[in-house]
Amino acid sequence: MSRRGRGVLLLFEARHTMNVHTVPVGPVRPPGYWQSEAALHVFEFGLLGGGYVAAVDVFLARLRRTGDLLDRPERVLNRRQRKALAEPFGSIDDVELHLWASVAYRNAIYLALGGQAAFAEHLRSQGQLRTRGQ
Repeated sequence: MSRRGRGVLLLFEARHTMNVHTVPVGPVRPPGYWQSEAALHVFEFGLLGGGYVAAVDVFLARLRRTGDLLDRPERVLNRRQRKALAEPFGSIDDVELHLWASVAYRNAIYLALGGQAAFAEHLRSQGQLRTRGQ
């Protein structure tokens, strides 16, 4: 993982640790859990810039055009856009590039939904889908 990528993830995890007072067990989350998760993601979004912002714009435009979540978000960015996304992180592998592209996609979803409360609800619904699929 790139040095900048490790730094962003370290700050993300530190902020997450500050917000988690109990470990959720099972599908039931304590009150405010999803709002806290949304705030954590918004914090992470604010740490990134440059090619990342351009990638968010590409995802946001595609979300607005389709009017729904994307079936294959990994196919949205072209080679030039992926290169621009990777640039602030230095030399990164495909796994890390995929990680930052997924963060950019979540950021675009947040922007498309129009705010932190709606994004928290999106995270809650996605979390429930994952829990049911296990």
